[in-house]
Amino acid sequence: MNYTMYGEKEKMTIPGTSLKDAKIDPSQPFRCLVHGAPGTRKTTLFGTWPKPMVVFDFDQKLKPLYNLPDKENIHVLTYSPMDVGKSSQEYLRFIKDWNEAKKNPEIKTMVIDGITMLDILVVRHFVIMSGKEPSTKPTIAIYGEQAETYNYFFKYMVNDISDKWVFVTAHSDIIIDEKLGVVEQRPIITGKKFPPKLPAMFEEVWFTELEEFGGETVGVLYYKKHRRAIATSTTMQGEGKIINPSFDKIMEEIKKGRK
Repeated sequence: MNYTMYGEKEKMTIPGTSLKDAKIDPSQPFRCLVHGAPGTRKTTLFGTWPKPMVVFDFDQKLKPLYNLPDKENIHVLTYSPMDVGKSSQEYLRFIKDWNEAKKNPEIKTMVIDGITMLDILVVRHFVIMSGKEPSTKPTIAIYGEQAETYNYFFKYMVNDISDKWVFVTAHSDIIIDEKLGVVEQRPIITGKKFPPKLPAMFEEVWFTELEEFGGETVGVLYYKKHRRAIATSTTMQGEGKIINPSFDKIMEEIKKGRK
């Protein structure tokens, strides 16, 4: 790049890597957040992801995985968000298990199913750490601790994973901003500071729902904003939805985006 300073033409070097020849590589793992109402086949979808897989199970609704032909390559670690007395113990066990799975070179996919229930553990953990009973209503300070924990978790414990797929599910709900008059459907986690930031922590944010198609009920994945639901993709450029989605179908859609 050339520029002129004080009448003299000089060569300026910009540090960094040129993106001139950069292309999307569908074989490169990415982080995705998939939200939708219960029963919209989020579990069925992540069951199609590469294996061996570790599922950090907070929802305890894994029946769609039971009949998979490769289920022996799915390793499930189950936690109990509703066991109030063990909230801190369960949360710390999850952090330990997550770090161990990160270091395991054989694991191809790490799944959190789902962050909405994990959120219960996080908040109760900090309530307990503040010296109060776990059933105590969280304070603003507790939600501040929660936000800092998520910031750290996604920055240092999720975003630095480059050799594994990371698939996170969440329930979703309609959020109304009375000041701005905005209505949107987004993943459910508690607090005020962090929830709007959650989608920005992922390369892909998808929304799932059930629809009637050809006389039958099918699962649909939206990767572009759908009505009020947040959905965005850094890799897919098609019409914005995939019927009966699977890992292979999504990879095909990503390949189309490269052309």
